Amino acid sequence: MKNSFKTLFLFLSFLLSYSVYGQNNSNEGISSLSWMIGKWSVSATEEASDNASFKETGFQECSWVLNKRAIRCENYIRRIESSGRYAKSSQTRSYIYYMTYDKKGKHFVQTWIRSSGPNTHDFRTKEDGSLYGEWSFIHPSLGYKMLINSTIFKMDENHFRVLELLKNEEGTFDEKYEGIATRIE
Repeated sequence: MKNSFKTLFLFLSFLLSYSVYGQNNSNEGISSLSWMIGKWSVSATEEASDNASFKETGFQECSWVLNKRAIRCENYIRRIESSGRYAKSSQTRSYIYYMTYDKKGKHFVQTWIRSSGPNTHDFRTKEDGSLYGEWSFIHPSLGYKMLINSTIFKMDENHFRVLELLKNEEGTFDEKYEGIATRIE
């Protein structure tokens, strides 16, 4: 527990110093994501090439923080159906992520806080207005490195979609995660 507080303190110190003293001294850039602010109902599915799958529902609440230089989103998700290696996994989960804008690099930075620790990813804006990012990580239930392509699409003022395509480096395993969020407030 003590280590968790230390990790959270260090992360929040990093985020604050990055936002206040780094390249993001105004809300320029991040203001284009103001549509994320509010409460959202979320439903999602994931299907993998090893026939593991799940469906989940929950909600996400996003708000401005750090004098509107960052967006903080809290997520509470409940698994309603699962199979394969997901059948015995936790049925509920929660996580927090922050979105900031790197003015110098001209891209968004998404930082996750989960039980496995913080992760930071860059997102670029595509011509269609969607956000796109690529990164890799060690998959917690598989134990090997996965490459992720993630896209966040604003569908309209009351809906957005998240699509994540994951594959291992050898190309022998893949997963597809798709979530739809509907504004509730």
